[in-house]
Amino acid sequence: MAVASYNKSLTIAGISFSRQSNITADGANGFSAAVTPAKALSAWVKTDLDTAAGNLAASHGLSTGTYDVYWTGGTRYDVVVTITTNACALEGGSGTDFPASADTTVVLAPQTLLTGFTLDGDNASIVAVDATSTDPSLTNKCRVAFHDATADLIATVALAANGDPNINDIYSGETNRYTGAVITNGKASTAYTGASVIKAEVGYLYNT
Repeated sequence: MAVASYNKSLTIAGISFSRQSNITADGANGFSAAVTPAKALSAWVKTDLDTAAGNLAASHGLSTGTYDVYWTGGTRYDVVVTITTNACALEGGSGTDFPASADTTVVLAPQTLLTGFTLDGDNASIVAVDATSTDPSLTNKCRVAFHDATADLIATVALAANGDPNINDIYSGETNRYTGAVITNGKASTAYTGASVIKAEVGYLYNT
């Protein structure tokens, strides 16, 4: 048997409010992984809402694939990016329309693969997702996407580094955001472009 303790507390005008849930289930799992930092894009040109182009700095180390794209005021997930030397052609994805040409805040975020776990959302009691960093002052946007074995997206969680964790308290009656096919892997990204380490953290309690 596994047990999780979930606490909420608030004080207003000298009055304290609190709630504690002691949740029991058959098992628990938790893991964390370092997320690959993003790379800045220069010479940004927007063609339409989901088509654009930009340039990476030399020696970027990235190759053609699927990325998340962040900028001030928006995010677009699962964008197909064709990289030719330093030039990037971006197409598709979902989320906010790409920003106007000449935007200087756009970054290309690799999707870090999260493996080694299985989450059957239909049997979950509580699921928590968080993003932390070695620099506690960071507040950059992050995302954790959960997929099944056929790469279908089951759930996506948007976060800010060192911000509030995303907690789905299914046990206490919240709508289960992880139902559907069994989750076998995840992908995490961050808008952060620096040298500190941002980690995606996931913990869950489940019944068999």
